[in-house]
Amino acid sequence: MKHLLALLLVLAPLFSLRADLIHIPDDYATIQAGLDASVDGDTVLVSHGTWMENVIVRSKNVVLASQYIFDQNPEHVLETIIDGSQGASADTGSTVLFHDITGTGAALIGFTIQGGGGSRITGAGGSPREGGGILLWNPTMREETNVRVEYNLIRDNFVERIGGVSYYGGGGLSTWRIHLICQGNYFLDNGSDQYVGGLVTNLGTIELTNNLFVGNYCNSNFGGGAAIYLYQGGDSLLVENNTFSGNYLADMGAGNIFMISTNAHAIFRNNLMTELDHHFGIISGATLEVSYSMTPTVIPYPGEGNVADTARFVEDSFLLQADSPGIDMGNPDPAFNDPASAAPEVAHFPARGGLRNDLGVYGGTDAPMHELFVALETSIRNEREDHSLIDGYLLSPAYPNPFNATTRFSVTLPSSQPVVLSVYNLVGQEVMRLVDHPLAAGSHSYSLNSTRWPSGTYFISANLGQGGTQMQRITLLK
Repeated sequence: MKHLLALLLVLAPLFSLRADLIHIPDDYATIQAGLDASVDGDTVLVSHGTWMENVIVRSKNVVLASQYIFDQNPEHVLETIIDGSQGASADTGSTVLFHDITGTGAALIGFTIQGGGGSRITGAGGSPREGGGILLWNPTMREETNVRVEYNLIRDNFVERIGGVSYYGGGGLSTWRIHLICQGNYFLDNGSDQYVGGLVTNLGTIELTNNLFVGNYCNSNFGGGAAIYLYQGGDSLLVENNTFSGNYLADMGAGNIFMISTNAHAIFRNNLMTELDHHFGIISGATLEVSYSMTPTVIPYPGEGNVADTARFVEDSFLLQADSPGIDMGNPDPAFNDPASAAPEVAHFPARGGLRNDLGVYGGTDAPMHELFVALETSIRNEREDHSLIDGYLLSPAYPNPFNATTRFSVTLPSSQPVVLSVYNLVGQEVMRLVDHPLAAGSHSYSLNSTRWPSGTYFISANLGQGGTQMQRITLLK
């Protein structure tokens, strides 16, 4: 909440003059038309709807936002969708592109960003295609220039290998020669055919705080970094109070979650990872300072306050349970404290325990951030269940989840189908195959006994014949 209040104070002069607000579709029929008509200092405010556009903010300091900036209602994020899946060219397929920006007023706030395929970066070695969902691209690095990307659901963007380019990655978001301020975003199921499913920065700097990275992936281990890759960028690379879960490489090499290279230096602080291993990759003279962070296994880099343990989340969310590891385990400096509640020395929900920083996405944050992420989680879960029920094919949620030793689930079929039902670990290895034969129409229940498996994240994969493949994440705690 404190971050959003600060942002609103910065933007307040924009909202005070009606001439600075461009309403879509009241003033212009498309987002791009509104952006083309805007000038520095304007806010392009988009109403609910699915906007099938690949929009470009070119050489302007404008704010592109949904109604979320006014009342912090998560419905605006869910109902204001920019979908880049119908792009006319594979070379300009990013859903949102900020290009040639100077100054500090540009921002993207409060959308669902989906369906993007990335854009070709001309003038860069190999002409890479990057930035499936969002691309921030400057031809040169500029002083006192940044772009803010805040409170968005960035999902289901994919950069594929087409068009004769040598490099392709950054499924969710890519930056070139820009300082990125990225907070309060949910990066979900973004991918690429080569490197970086979630977010990549090139020759720039970043403040990455209070974001969720879930299910982002690469179809190759080239370069690594299923969730994040920081390339060059000097010393100004901060990654703080983020949660990472279920991010993976198809061919598990170093740097599964977080990769840094080429003389960059990053501070990785107060973060939480649920992936079992392959957390970091460091190459080509880069350095990484990891402190007050938690993974299920020991972090192999020096740093204060790191913990090898597994977080316990409230069901169907990434909110820490009241007794989970990670509570009050962040940097003890009061500058990182969680906000206080009315009770003395008690953190304000969704933070837990005392005032010391909690690890992960809810550390140092207030209730509106929690409300946003819970709304996004609930919507995504319901969407997947509704889709399955409409088609008549359903992989039911496992219960309990997280679980200790045994969990149960079922599959439902509208007609007889060939079914393959398997469980995979985070490195993509099949650890169990329960079914590999036709099943009759109806519901079929199964129990998983995991006594021989180590604690960690697993995926149930159900290939339901004509119903396609459905997957769900399960967490084993011992």
